[in-house]
Amino acid sequence: MGTLRARTITSIKWTATQTAFVALSAPIFQLIQARFLSPNDFAHLSIVMIFIGLFNVLGNFGISQAIIQRDTLDSQETSTLFLFNIFLSCFLGILIYFLSPLIAHFFNLPDISFLIKLTIFILILDSPSQLCKAFLQKKLLFKDLSVIAMVKNISMILFSTIFLIIGLGVLGIIIGNIISVFISTVLILITGWKRKIVNCLCFKIKAIYPFLNFGLFVIGKQVLTHISVHIDEIIVGLFLSPEILGVYYFGKNMLEKLRTLITASFSSVLYPVLSKLKYDNSKQSLAYNKISNYIATLAFPVFVGIALTSHLFIPMFFGQKWTDSIIVFQVFSLALIPKVLTANLATSLLYSVNKPNIVFNIEIVTNLLYFVVLYFTGAQGLNFVLLLHSLYIVSKTIILQYFANKLLGSGFWNYILGLKITALATAAMVIIILSFQKIFTHFSELFQFTGSVIIGALCFIIIEWLFDRQILIEIKSAIYTKKVDLT
Repeated sequence: MGTLRARTITSIKWTATQTAFVALSAPIFQLIQARFLSPNDFAHLSIVMIFIGLFNVLGNFGISQAIIQRDTLDSQETSTLFLFNIFLSCFLGILIYFLSPLIAHFFNLPDISFLIKLTIFILILDSPSQLCKAFLQKKLLFKDLSVIAMVKNISMILFSTIFLIIGLGVLGIIIGNIISVFISTVLILITGWKRKIVNCLCFKIKAIYPFLNFGLFVIGKQVLTHISVHIDEIIVGLFLSPEILGVYYFGKNMLEKLRTLITASFSSVLYPVLSKLKYDNSKQSLAYNKISNYIATLAFPVFVGIALTSHLFIPMFFGQKWTDSIIVFQVFSLALIPKVLTANLATSLLYSVNKPNIVFNIEIVTNLLYFVVLYFTGAQGLNFVLLLHSLYIVSKTIILQYFANKLLGSGFWNYILGLKITALATAAMVIIILSFQKIFTHFSELFQFTGSVIIGALCFIIIEWLFDRQILIEIKSAIYTKKVDLT
């Protein structure tokens, strides 16, 4: 267990480093995109990114999760899965190529067909690296993964920015993604080769079956999740104007990236760790609850702070053309709090104990209801779509957390009470920020924004330090000193 603990802490440190790096670079790149692209361009980018995300989901058919969950794999299984992953990606690429004109017609965006065809290169180039990533995660070698991810992010931003400057628009962003995926895949394969992840090439169809049995539920859940995350964009694009879709996607995409940043350093490590602790319920429960508290301490002040200051920083940093997205930032930033706390963690827990069917069934029920209601009411306007999507997020995360608590043997109310100090600190922060903005309402946006951030952060940290300083110490230790104990 000592070795597992040390590797876990090292993994958290490296994923936290990667998270911090992306946290700094993502808003900068979003700012660059906002300066060079119009809301109409963001509408095209929204549809393209839906398919890039879908490729990431379908790329290995849930095999990565099955690999991590399995205790051992032989070389024949490894080689078979490697080749199967490549064949599957090529098949999906051909399918999307022929479907792209229909997709463009569906959204009434003729130019989107060529852009979607280009994204096929991302799918095919990324496919050889999927298996290697899974084995590196299984062995908790997150240092390698984090370094490569940062290199990929740097290259994507660098090349995309160059192409934006020379006037390629959305096309430039796609080409930048293709180049970065190629670089990442080469580095992943070199790392996998050094660690002898695939040391022979053979294909045995029967070796795939156990992984597909597990992966079928995982891929079903992931596809449904991907659709549910983007169905609102599809409905907005279908019933409303491209400009509205661009504004909607702009705000939502920024917040989703922020959500991923907050959870990435913990949740990516949590699944393999929980898989190794699946035979010890008490230690598994302790790890789960500690991660939940860490994320809550980060998520509550960040997302509530965004809701309170979005009317200040959006026109100041992104320009007046994006002021219509303020309502998107305000509503989604609050709705994402329960999703940040529960969605990734509860899913990882259920996967770790071989219960992907529970996650899949929850996705089926909640998403089916959501899809039907959204389809028949989406034409009511942007505000209605925002409200409905927020209700969907909150309801699904509550259900997931219920099953997680049931599995851990603890009540849902006890889980809520465990977050009471963070909730109290956040409530005090809200009062302080609103009072500050009301007093200095006639001052500049920059002054109000800077002051809100500073006094809000100080208020939150002081209250947390007075009533639960251990959580702050452990978060600092997880990032800097490697001395936090999850198990």
